[in-house]
Amino acid sequence: MKKNKGFTLIELIATIVVLGIVASIGSYAISEIIKSSKEKNYDLLVENIESAAEMLYQDCKYITDSTSVECSFNGSGSNEYLEVKLKALLTSGFLSSNKTKEQTGSLYNPKTNEEISDCIIKIQKENGKIKVTAVTTTSKCPTY
Repeated sequence: MKKNKGFTLIELIATIVVLGIVASIGSYAISEIIKSSKEKNYDLLVENIESAAEMLYQDCKYITDSTSVECSFNGSGSNEYLEVKLKALLTSGFLSSNKTKEQTGSLYNPKTNEEISDCIIKIQKENGKIKVTAVTTTSKCPTY
């Protein structure tokens, strides 16, 4: 009698199908984790921009020898506001780049990986709180 020491074609196909299912579930889970981390990074970037904008506003409004960025207010009275590029927050030191050393000097949207340094924001005090709104409303610029 001859003893076969191998797998049948059905056993090989079943193994390949099971591995394929496991791989597809794993890749979906990994893509969801990556998407979630990009969303969290985006939310953190928006929070950092808002904090930096508030510090800049305070610096421009209440420190008379402020030279970190041009502090030219628009409007008058309670409607006073600043409009600045995100690059100004970087260069003045209120915000740091979210990329590697080779790419510093610019801000990038974590969702799209596009540069957002030229996006303009409006900083205004309303009801005792600093409010930040986007002036540049392209899809690459963050919204507040």
